[in-house]
Order: sequence, then structure tokens, then C-alpha cells
Amino acid sequence: ETGKSNRATFDIAGKTMAQVYDQAVAAGYTNIFISNSNTALGSATYPAGSSMGYQTSTPLTKAFAYYPGSSNVIFNYSTAVTAGGDGRTQAAGVGCNSTEFSVAASIPTTTLEGLAAAFKGAPCIFGNNTFVSNGVTYTSPDSTNEAWGAATLPIGTIGNVGGVPTAYYTGNIRIRVGFTGTGANATTYYACKERFNNFSTRNCSAIGTGTYTISALGDARVMTLNNPPAQAVAFNYTRTFVERGGKVYYGYQDKLNASNSARLNTTATRALLAQLGLPAIDPDVPLALTAGSYQGVWDARDPAVAGGGTTLNIAPNGNITCTETPTGLAQTCNLTITNPVTGAISGTIDGTSTIAGTTNFITGIGAGTYSQPAPGGNFVSTRR
Repeated sequence: ETGKSNRATFDIAGKTMAQVYDQAVAAGYTNIFISNSNTALGSATYPAGSSMGYQTSTPLTKAFAYYPGSSNVIFNYSTAVTAGGDGRTQAAGVGCNSTEFSVAASIPTTTLEGLAAAFKGAPCIFGNNTFVSNGVTYTSPDSTNEAWGAATLPIGTIGNVGGVPTAYYTGNIRIRVGFTGTGANATTYYACKERFNNFSTRNCSAIGTGTYTISALGDARVMTLNNPPAQAVAFNYTRTFVERGGKVYYGYQDKLNASNSARLNTTATRALLAQLGLPAIDPDVPLALTAGSYQGVWDARDPAVAGGGTTLNIAPNGNITCTETPTGLAQTCNLTITNPVTGAISGTIDGTSTIAGTTNFITGIGAGTYSQPAPGGNFVSTRR
């Protein structure tokens, strides 16, 4: 990512904190936000040595980016489901009527070519156009009930209506893509409705066509979408897909938008934090990892075994609980982060399987060994 920035720094010693804050906000520098600023800041002033910098950053190129956590990995359905069809005429337990369709996709998408093959824009069609929420029955205004979630991939959503249902559809517009159309590497873009009870994707309409391009970048491959629909202008990013390490992730590339930021130096920052009753920050003190530094959800599995695994939930105090993947059933978990500096973790699960490995605080990736079920094996873990 490349760009340029301009910065001007001003002495604010002796000026009131409220005055400096109000001037920054009025000038469009809103990255610093203080709730009830007049009350919180009062007549406090900045001490000697305080300064405020105003910076404008203008990007010239933007990097492709993605989140490497397991929650961002793309899974797809089997061809029986992605082929779509009319569920009203398909046999029970087949295709759109299968139990597979009623749960989240579970087949890992390993290549970008596999991604394009799995999401062909073929919806499943059903007859039920009503749902009940809090005793109220909501009926679809449409004559069809088409489910497009297994057939397309999201580009972005226009609107943010949510909460308790008040209608059959939220009114949000989901912009999505399917890999279908005329010619090589064809794409079709859709505007889809969002059902209010479960926020599922319904009744899409084609709004444009395009193509996709796959490029090798380092040890990754990136798919970019060409000729996106006009509706995508509403998003501050463009959708990409990233293949890396045998997985495919949702990716993005930020658009070229200039940004403004106001920045206090250390002296001014400490004074402001003290006024707000917040602890002082010393940038010279290095990060000290604790067991709680690894808090979050980690998915652990044996890469040589299809499906299954264990989900580790690490609490802010470092305590660990475990659930079975994907059933969510609780497991007896006696795991401990024995060395927060290295991320070493060991213990037992269900009283029989001995676990030993490490988790990396920076990369969110872990690895190790387990003893049961016999003969045991290796596991990898990823922070969601």
C-alpha cells in the first residue's frame, strides 16, 4: 500500500481541552471522540509541552487484505445443493430438501477454481412464504420463495435494518455474486432481499454481469471481480477472494479515500487521559503477554482427519473451556497456557486425550500433538 500524507503540528499548551477538542471536530478531524465533552473536560487546560498534530493521508494504491481467522474461511455445499432446483418437486431428503441445506455449509473451499465451481447462482425454490415472530404471522409480498445463500457469495449490504421483525423483509439490499454467465470466467451480480426472521438471502434479481481475474501474489492467489454493479459504489471497499494455505477467505481492497486524523503527543495524551479518569499509557513499556492475552475462540482440528475437532474458548482470565466441533457439545477440558510468552498450552480433554502445543499471539495460528483417539496425531488451531 502506498500513499502520501501531510501533517501540521501546533502548540496547545495552556489552551483548554474543550477548546482544542471542539476546534478539531469542527475542522473535520473526528477520530478522537469524547462523550459529553463539555462536562468531561470542563475548564482543564493542557500542560507545557503539549501539541496537537493534524494529518491528512491520501492513498495512491491499496493492498489486498483479508482476515486469516477461521470465521473468515469460506465453505460450500455439495453439488446436490448448489445445483439448486425446485424443492416443491424434489424428493424428501434430496437436494434442496436435504438436511445439508438446513445447516451451515461444511465442505472446505480449497481453491479459487473450486469457489467458482461451487457458487453458480442456482437458487433453491420453496413454497412457504410466511414466518411467525412473537405470535405475529408475516407473509411475503412475492409470489416466489427463492433461497440464494448457497448459490451466491456476498459483496456487501446496503442498509442496516435489524432487530425484532416488523415485516417479512428487512428492506436491506444484499449485493452478491454468482459465477455464471457467457464466456470464460463469467460473473453475474445480484440484488437480493433479506428475510427478517433469520436474515437469509431471498429472491435475487440480476443487476449486471462481469468477469473475474485470478492473480498470484507471493504465496497467495487473489480473485478480483471486474465490472462490479453500480450499487457497489456504496461500499468503501471492493470484494476479493484470497486463496492461501489450502483455504479460501473473504478478502477486500479498500477504495482510495483520503482520511483525516488528529493526534496528540504523549504529554497531551497523558493529560487528557488523566482528566477523563483513564489510566496513563507509557509507550516505552513493552507488551507483557498473559494467559488472558490469548482470549477468544480457537478452532483446533487434525488436518489429516475430515471434519470434527475441538473449539477452545479462552476467557479474559486465561481459563479455557472446550466444545466439540461442529456439534457444540461440552467437553471436559483441563487445558492451561503454561507459558504466555511462547503461547505454550497443555493438558487433557475428556480426561483421556493429552494435548501439547503452542499458540501464536501475533498470527493467531497454533499447532501441537494429541494422544487420543489412538494412535493420536497432530493438530492445528486458528483463532476466529
